[in-house]
Amino acid sequence: MNVGLARADGLDLECWMEASSMGKPLYEKFGFKPLFKIAFDNEPPNASDEWRKCAHEMTPPPIYAMWRPRRRLSADQQGGEVKWPWTLDAAQ
Repeated sequence: MNVGLARADGLDLECWMEASSMGKPLYEKFGFKPLFKIAFDNEPPNASDEWRKCAHEMTPPPIYAMWRPRRRLSADQQGGEVKWPWTLDAAQ
């Protein structure tokens, strides 16, 4: 991870990844920010017990879209506040 992030910093690149629930805290320690959670919502109203059991057994776990801003851009932010990727073009 350190080698990849050092390379991204040297090239002034932002980084993107998908993380599991278990990996999310680790990537946050490396400066990644969760943008949104991707999960299946397959619980219809009045679902039967059998439906809930099948949904529980067959639904994949959620994943998180993670983003790490460019280090140079991050350092330029006022008060340490990092803007989200969809607001960066408007700020420049």
